[in-house]
Amino acid sequence: MLQNEIPFWVIEKAVDIAMEHEVPTIFDPAPVDHFSVSFLQKITYLTPNETEFKQLPDNILQGNTEALLVTRGKDGVRVCDASGDADIAAVNVDVKDSTGAGDTFNGAFAVAITTGKTLRDSVCFANQAAAQSTTKIGAQVGMPLFEDIEANLKK
Repeated sequence: MLQNEIPFWVIEKAVDIAMEHEVPTIFDPAPVDHFSVSFLQKITYLTPNETEFKQLPDNILQGNTEALLVTRGKDGVRVCDASGDADIAAVNVDVKDSTGAGDTFNGAFAVAITTGKTLRDSVCFANQAAAQSTTKIGAQVGMPLFEDIEANLKK
């Protein structure tokens, strides 16, 4: 799990090492920079929000990239992969503070996908986690527990 708030050479090195060892990568391209298509195609799961997505180059769903997950707040998540595009609806909650929702989404997605959930189930899990995180004030305080996410998914 990487994001663009560390030196880019570190990100590139981490991605290259991960590829060498066949470890999936998740990259949140925030803040957006001018990323090359060749770099983005090394990423397994790319997780921009709508604004970031509009700033990325075309043709990123090639190479090593398995899925593009565009988070869209109250409009849910658009999932783009080899089978096509699908929209996952937002979870309806009483939003108090959206700070940290994107980070919660990415962390929960990483947990779900690396514990064997399917892509769709991982996105639903992450979407639920992000929604739950907005019901409390504060980024860290809002991050839900695994068990709470699972329980809310069953409702």
